[in-house]
Amino acid sequence: MDRNREVPEQDLNAIIFDLDNTLYNEIQFIFGGFKAVARYLASKYGFDVNEIYKTLCLDFIKGVRRKNFDLLLERLGISEDITKLVSIYRNHELRLRPYKDVIVLDILRKKGFRLGLLTDGYPEIQRRKIKTLSLHKFFDVILVTGELGVKKPDIKPFKEILRKLNVQADKAMFVGDNVFKDLIPAKKLGSTTVLILRNIRVQIDPSGIWKDEYSIYVDYVINSLFDLINIVESTYY
Repeated sequence: MDRNREVPEQDLNAIIFDLDNTLYNEIQFIFGGFKAVARYLASKYGFDVNEIYKTLCLDFIKGVRRKNFDLLLERLGISEDITKLVSIYRNHELRLRPYKDVIVLDILRKKGFRLGLLTDGYPEIQRRKIKTLSLHKFFDVILVTGELGVKKPDIKPFKEILRKLNVQADKAMFVGDNVFKDLIPAKKLGSTTVLILRNIRVQIDPSGIWKDEYSIYVDYVINSLFDLINIVESTYY
């Protein structure tokens, strides 16, 4: 990475992004994993691959987020190693595309901002996603929480990425789709926070219920990364 770029004289020096549902639609990964599992089970037991895939996707759309494979096996009336299915799901061949507005990352770099990527999850999986999406070229620092043995909203990875970027919390901005995991920890450190609303359900907290007190943790709300350019230019220049 080019670490000699001139940083503009301003109160904002770094912008840090979440990955899943912020820079690409995570449903691509989830449904891709479901397709891989469906193919495996169909091949092994003679089921219709499309029916298995449809069942997994519909359950997810209905809100099933845990025990998806257990529920599927119960419906199919078969016994299968769940860990095997999870491994197939996690390690399937990725076919991911970023949101079109990620070109904003290049614009921000050219404006002199240091850019960071802070993502939850298993390091190997998240790093494969980043490589497949060709996003690594935009960032000065990429940190996966699993590399520190914690998960968001633990404050540790937020402090660590600020340290790696060599920026104070009050001179950094965090952009994410999850108020509970991305924005509350960042705001508690004193950073500017931006909630991005994609065409998916807003991630709020484990209960999925919006609470009025969350508003104090959100400085800006945007629908596209293009809106971020307007915020940066109108507020910090």
